[in-house]
Amino acid sequence: MKASALAISLILMLVPLAGCAGSDGEVNIDLTTEEIQELIDDNIDDFLNNTTVTVNQENHNNNTTNSQTIVNHYNNTTIQQPSSLKSKSGTMAGVETTNNFVLGLTLLVREDVFPAAAAGNSASGLDGAKICVGIGTTTEGNMVDWFSSRSISFTSVPVADAAEATAKFIDGSCDAMPFSSPEEAEQKKDQLDTDNSMGGVDIWIAHLAPGEIGELSHVGNSISIVIEQSSEEFVSLISIFVSAELFGTCNAEYANSSDCSNFSFQTATRDGTSGAESMVGITTTCSYGVSYSWSTSNPSAWVYPDYMIDVLQENGMVSGLDCVYALHFELVFSTSGLQDDAPEREGYEPSTHDLSWGDWVYSVVWESTPIEQTD
Repeated sequence: MKASALAISLILMLVPLAGCAGSDGEVNIDLTTEEIQELIDDNIDDFLNNTTVTVNQENHNNNTTNSQTIVNHYNNTTIQQPSSLKSKSGTMAGVETTNNFVLGLTLLVREDVFPAAAAGNSASGLDGAKICVGIGTTTEGNMVDWFSSRSISFTSVPVADAAEATAKFIDGSCDAMPFSSPEEAEQKKDQLDTDNSMGGVDIWIAHLAPGEIGELSHVGNSISIVIEQSSEEFVSLISIFVSAELFGTCNAEYANSSDCSNFSFQTATRDGTSGAESMVGITTTCSYGVSYSWSTSNPSAWVYPDYMIDVLQENGMVSGLDCVYALHFELVFSTSGLQDDAPEREGYEPSTHDLSWGDWVYSVVWESTPIEQTD
């Protein structure tokens, strides 16, 4: 510190003694108020420029469970922004759905080429059939998928419309013609039988659906878990777990039969969903009219929670607005899919078992980081 700065320091300490003198030979400070003020005015800048002031400040947040580092790119400082973990967990009754064999591709078949008995009264017995269908249509694509899944095939006979398909079916250019529902096939069969268009050739109906009309074909269950976010926080998903239990109970006819056994099994995000179609998604509804929805039936989104968290985080999480996030989870089992070789549902038959769902078990954890709103 310079001499002048040292002098001003001494002056500041001695100001209260100005005009006083000791009685035992002590040094008297004999400066007037005006002289002291002049010294201060002449040396104050030098004093301040050569003095270091240290201020220690320590903040404590006993509620902080985590922190997020925020880098200020304007002055290269780093701030630890306090954050907290939040969760929702428990059990929840889902929304149950069922489907029956009502609509679906149905074929009208010539008995003289593919006898019903030889085909087992099933479209599965029509390997190699010539079918009148529009090339490149959805109907043709659905039939290709259905036949391929059973390791059989057919040959498409091109037609422009239903009238041409009927004409070629009558003259034998094709062995079968498709309809979008059993009802439509029944109507066409009644017409051809009544007007004797087939010239005495019998025709029969082959259902591509694996069950009888009216039988249960699918059972489903879904839940939505809601997370609310204020405009003063940033929400980030950490972990997700959901699990649903499906019960198979011997119906009244087989309740006391040794040929039927009750079963139940759980499917969860960590275990996969053998025999089921799964869907996950998110619906985002925010202030100022902002909304967004996204979903996928990709099995990876169900089996691997980290993948699911990533896609949900990237498709619909909005910071800085008041938002409600609804996380959707759905499972759909086909009755045919339940008849696979999974040991937990061994012995299941649609005709012997009634299906029912238990409650879902769920746990969702997310991180909430404060955001300071500025104008």
